[in-house]
Amino acid sequence: MSIRELESGKIELWTSFLHEIVEDRLLDQYKDLLAPEERVQQVRFHFERDQHRYLVTRALVRVVLSKYCEIEPKDWVFNKGSHGKPVIGNDHASATGLFFNISHTNGIVIVGVAREPSLGVDVENIDRRKPSLGIAETFFASAEVEVLRELSDLEQQRRFYEYWTLKESYIKAVGLGLSIPLDKFSFSFPTASTIQLTLADNPEHADRWHFWQFQPASGYMAAVCINQNGLVKPILTNTRIVPMLSESPLELSLLRTS
Repeated sequence: MSIRELESGKIELWTSFLHEIVEDRLLDQYKDLLAPEERVQQVRFHFERDQHRYLVTRALVRVVLSKYCEIEPKDWVFNKGSHGKPVIGNDHASATGLFFNISHTNGIVIVGVAREPSLGVDVENIDRRKPSLGIAETFFASAEVEVLRELSDLEQQRRFYEYWTLKESYIKAVGLGLSIPLDKFSFSFPTASTIQLTLADNPEHADRWHFWQFQPASGYMAAVCINQNGLVKPILTNTRIVPMLSESPLELSLLRTS
């Protein structure tokens, strides 16, 4: 298998739909890829659907990363950063400068790969449950809360997840997790197709970050964030994948960008 070239500034997304990955033979192949500690973790999940999602997620990460590096899927080693963000632990020349980020929700797993460490990906099922306005009032910036209060219930639900996915992608890109209070930065949409980030403590740094927001499928919302410092024009692509079986281009259905 030829190694994929991944230039600086390009982010490649790999999206798996869990309902497409149910064949026992394929799932057994995935289990063979897992490290011993991952196999232990999988069976700790009480519900079968959670075990299935975990298995597909771990196999997807391993299979995808092997597209960019001469390391077999079963041989990848992963460590955790100081705030829990997973990082590659292999001491291999072609793995140096390769970064990834994972997000999953009910039905979908997305893995993003880039040459920049400041990559954040988030996907949410926006139809599964109605979010409480109280969550936004507790955690979101006041400007975001004011917008939400003015919307109808249906519009409020969608806008909540638009804010949430962008916030999650940003804190994952920064790599500091929830040590960054969610009310210390906010998002607005100057036009129907644009995103604006406001940083309460460092307003001059807001332009360093580039965002995409899109729907990977009906009923889902996703966002990607990367630090665009030094990047002329960040590029985002998306591929639908059943690991070890099939791949095809997947339209981004882009809603807005920064």
